Amino acid sequence: MQCYTELLPPTGVTHALAVPFLAATSNDLIVVRTSLLQIYSLHKVTSNAEGADAQQELTKLLLEKEYSLSGTVTGLCRVKVLNSRSGGEAVLVAFRNAKLSLIEWDPERRSISTISIHYYERDDLTRSPWVPDLKNCGSILSVDPSSRCAIFNFGIRNLAIIPFHQPGDDLVMDDYGSDLGEGMSTDHDLGGGPDKAKEGIAYQTPYAPSFVLPLTALDPSILHPISLAFLYEYREPTFGILYSQVATSSALLPERKDVVFYTVFTLDLEQQASTILLSVSRLPSDLFRVVALPPPVGGALLIGSNELVHIDQAGKTNAVGVNEFSRQVSSFSMTDQSDLALRLENCIVECLGDSSGDMLLVLSTGEMAIMKFKLDGRSVSGISVHLLPAHAGLTSMNSAAAASTFIGDGKIFLGSEDGDSVLLGYSCSSSSSKKHRLQAKQAIDDSADMSEEDQSEDDVYEDDLYSTSPDTTLTGRRPSGESSAFGLYDFRMHDKLINIGPLRDITIGRKLPTNQEKGGDRTNSTSPELQIVASQGSHKSGGLVVMAREIDPHVVASISLESVDSIWTASLTWEEEAVSRTSENIGQRSQRCYVIATEAKASDREESLIFVVDGHDLKPFRAPDFNPNEDVTINIGTQESRKRVVQVLKNEVRSYDIGKFTPSTVSM
Repeated sequence: MQCYTELLPPTGVTHALAVPFLAATSNDLIVVRTSLLQIYSLHKVTSNAEGADAQQELTKLLLEKEYSLSGTVTGLCRVKVLNSRSGGEAVLVAFRNAKLSLIEWDPERRSISTISIHYYERDDLTRSPWVPDLKNCGSILSVDPSSRCAIFNFGIRNLAIIPFHQPGDDLVMDDYGSDLGEGMSTDHDLGGGPDKAKEGIAYQTPYAPSFVLPLTALDPSILHPISLAFLYEYREPTFGILYSQVATSSALLPERKDVVFYTVFTLDLEQQASTILLSVSRLPSDLFRVVALPPPVGGALLIGSNELVHIDQAGKTNAVGVNEFSRQVSSFSMTDQSDLALRLENCIVECLGDSSGDMLLVLSTGEMAIMKFKLDGRSVSGISVHLLPAHAGLTSMNSAAAASTFIGDGKIFLGSEDGDSVLLGYSCSSSSSKKHRLQAKQAIDDSADMSEEDQSEDDVYEDDLYSTSPDTTLTGRRPSGESSAFGLYDFRMHDKLINIGPLRDITIGRKLPTNQEKGGDRTNSTSPELQIVASQGSHKSGGLVVMAREIDPHVVASISLESVDSIWTASLTWEEEAVSRTSENIGQRSQRCYVIATEAKASDREESLIFVVDGHDLKPFRAPDFNPNEDVTINIGTQESRKRVVQVLKNEVRSYDIGKFTPSTVSM
């Protein structure tokens, strides 16, 4: 029995994903607010910059659809499936209690459509007395960049693998054993794969039957998995996993120092087998996340509380410590940038495009930094982190980021549970940034002709694009506070999604009656007697929010009408080319707003009244050609250019020009 009522839906963003969902060429943003899924489309608008006459182009988020989900979302990934209804990609959603749902957009129904549901809450998988309940376990979802398969780590040591059909693959649904159905984990034989698929076979579903394996079937030493992710630029589905053979512990740091392993496995979906490509041992014990990096960097980025570690496809490691504790908790070799004093717990990392390899680092405090990789061809030889300076525009969020996604075209979305989520745009702020990048590339090409002694001297400051040798401190560390990378990016906010959570405390109060307020009349106010006042947010995003059951409009203008059945508004724009002969006023746009009301005279006849908004007044507008037959109006709107009013009647559609409402009729 449900004994409560939800007053407000969740407003904090927990997951975000940029994907062509509504169509093959669309650029959509899917946002999850705990149990609420929202689909946004991106639209470009032009607005005047504050304090300047020049116009700037902004990207706004337009809500297309939203759906309340039955469960708490724990993961979100994009999947390219065969023959999708919209032509776009599908989305794989992971829920608490080991459930997966594959959804796509159905353009005929203008709604999402569920392709498949996968659930793994079987007793034979979770009946061990030493394993906690699924609802108390975290889960990890990752999809191969080529959408060949997905892996779902649930219940600590269980791994579900879902193959997806792709053009030219050799997966045969019917050849999978009947004992490898949904949620089954009894057969882990690594031999005896299926036969090759025939060319041109038509699959009934975009996926093949999934199967579950314990992580110890991949490697018996994987006892405490930490994080995993599929990697880029591999011919077969390949993922890297971060784990330890003994549980990591800060209290037992002297005995359990550098006990974390990173291993890369490649999957053979036909043979249901795996192969170890490389393994790196004795990594810092505070590592907690694996982030797959696309080209040109490649490999994986391992994030710890005190350091960042990069491991390429050959197993070569590069690391940088970002606070004074990095040397105390680990003996791993790393570059010292401890003067930054950064805390990387719960941080978010997102790529800044596909060409530079630079990454945006958002800390739990909301501060933002740029992470740069020193590339020698395709090999990474160093990592550096630089905090954004004040002249970089937006340098921090008001709260910690919980999700991020790269949208493209120089835009990144950062979701937050403690504050407003923001859509950021970034660009090269320096006019000579291209010159600096060419100089850096030339320096890398010329380094092959340099001697080893000269190369070692230049390696210290080669990241500095302004080509000035930095001074060293008394401790021998290179200062991290200033870098030429600061001048390469300029951040600004395009749009934001309001968040009123988390609510810290609430109280109920009565609003003081106000008979007259500045700029408007509230004599007949609909303000409720009681309102809820809550403290919300945290840190810089904290504040007060007032919640009421009804909307309390601020009345600016009013007019008395009797027996009005329907009302519409229309805002029209046109260019005043003949107003003035000066070049300043040519092409200037004017706007006029109309209010259209209808009053029923009979069951099939009505009278239309038109009013024009003049400042704060509504004045009657004479338009004898507007609906002269007094037909029943179904709807009234404007064209996309807002130059004509469209009226939909029962038997015809009429459009009217600006000014005198001259009609043109289309019979139905």
